[in-house]
Amino acid sequence: MKFDRSEGLQEESTAEVKEDFGTPPPPEKHYEALADISVYGMSLRGSSHVERCQPCQDYSDFRFIPEAGLLISAISDGVGSCALSHWGSYTVVTTVLNVLETELKAELQTKKFTEIEGKTIGAILRKAFLQSKDAVEDLADHLTQPLPNFYSTLTAAIYDGSVLYYGHVGDDGIVVQLENGSYQLVTTRHKGEEANSVNPLQAGAPDQLWQFGRVSEPVVGFLMSTDGVLDQYVANKQRNNRIFYPFLENALYSMAGQEGKSGDKIVREAFEGMRFMLDQPEYRSKVTDDITVLAAVNTKRLQSAIHPVFSVEDWKAEEEEYRREIQKKLYTGEPVGQSRPAKPQTGKKTDQRAGRHTDPWQDQRTRGQTDQRTRGQTDQRQGQTDQRQGQTDQRQGQTDQRQRQRTGGQTDQRQDQRTGRQTDQGRDQRTGRHADPGRDQRTGRGERRNDKDQDGIVEVICVSARKTLGNLVEFLRDPMEEPKMCYCPKCGRSYEITRGNSYRFCPHCGSKTRPLDGDQFW
Repeated sequence: MKFDRSEGLQEESTAEVKEDFGTPPPPEKHYEALADISVYGMSLRGSSHVERCQPCQDYSDFRFIPEAGLLISAISDGVGSCALSHWGSYTVVTTVLNVLETELKAELQTKKFTEIEGKTIGAILRKAFLQSKDAVEDLADHLTQPLPNFYSTLTAAIYDGSVLYYGHVGDDGIVVQLENGSYQLVTTRHKGEEANSVNPLQAGAPDQLWQFGRVSEPVVGFLMSTDGVLDQYVANKQRNNRIFYPFLENALYSMAGQEGKSGDKIVREAFEGMRFMLDQPEYRSKVTDDITVLAAVNTKRLQSAIHPVFSVEDWKAEEEEYRREIQKKLYTGEPVGQSRPAKPQTGKKTDQRAGRHTDPWQDQRTRGQTDQRTRGQTDQRQGQTDQRQGQTDQRQGQTDQRQRQRTGGQTDQRQDQRTGRQTDQGRDQRTGRHADPGRDQRTGRGERRNDKDQDGIVEVICVSARKTLGNLVEFLRDPMEEPKMCYCPKCGRSYEITRGNSYRFCPHCGSKTRPLDGDQFW
């Protein structure tokens, strides 16, 4: 089940909450360093929530299991249109951490973390997610509120400084940096086809939506974030989840070891620096949703790992190319990135797709068929050519007949009865000038009369075409009898739908629009 984040646009209605249930308590810690692992996290209220007098609906927290050197962390984003989703996000984060801590400590009594099988860790994560879902249902029953009021996402991670396990549902995400210098988004954003919709933890079948996994390569650091932040530095799936690395770099390398400073002091400065950046007006103008980030690194592995290479200039060039593709899609109707079939190669080159030579002298198996098809096609084309030639002769005869009618018949080569002058040998006996053989003896204008007539016909056609085109433009520009409006859920702009432009995509930002008078998207 998909659930719309926008105020008042949800697929399943939520009851109005008249009672004030307050806000959840903040986490005990916002940053901490234990051995080689440093971590900080924060959830900040977005400007759109401030304008609507809504609390911060994000929640994040982390815990250490010191005896095993393990870090467990979780983030959640409450669905914006759900009145009590801030309590839902708090409940799922707290519950998933409690279950993970209890189950992992039980396993660590008999074995090391590296000795625990991956399927066992996966089962623990799944159990934690199920109990988190049940906890929200119990909370809804306790408060006598509809369950949809508490909908939220959930993303959790288990990290030992190298190996990273994760569980995930919703449109949040985890971006990791590997020891080999690469970085990637390891989770899938569970968004619906409609703009601004999400698949929350409490809706849908777990086997279809919930995602559990392990990163196969050694991880030196990772960044968890809700969609408000994630969508700003990680592109969508259509653009291969491209990552703007400077944002990830700042989040991770700010916790790298510094000479003369303790781990606690370094991670505190990193936390304060990230908080300062996220509070800047320039950033808040781009991200109006609640903001959650949780970053963790293995400081020793991070310093010795390969540093990723990233070019801001190349990124800007790719962004500009993408904008041009969007413009092409909006104004020409051609899909972005549409592939066209390659032109076939002929001659002695090998046709890789067919697995045979296209040279008729070398292709012994298909040469006969090729000759037969060629002869048939040639005969067919010749027949079409003869038919067109016959039509041309017929039109020429009609043209000659009309010419004779306009000139009054064939002109006697010796005497023009009406003018009384001889045209023998092309000479005008009275003027001593040669007459043009192709000239009309009555008018002295010859073929110029035809030219004038043809120009007149062309002029009439052009005037008629311009008039028809003008009427068509006016028809397309006029609104429909029943005016319809659409709007862009991303930038908020509204457009009036006309016969000439349905505005299925926003001309400003390229997002898919939505009708104002219906509940369905395009």
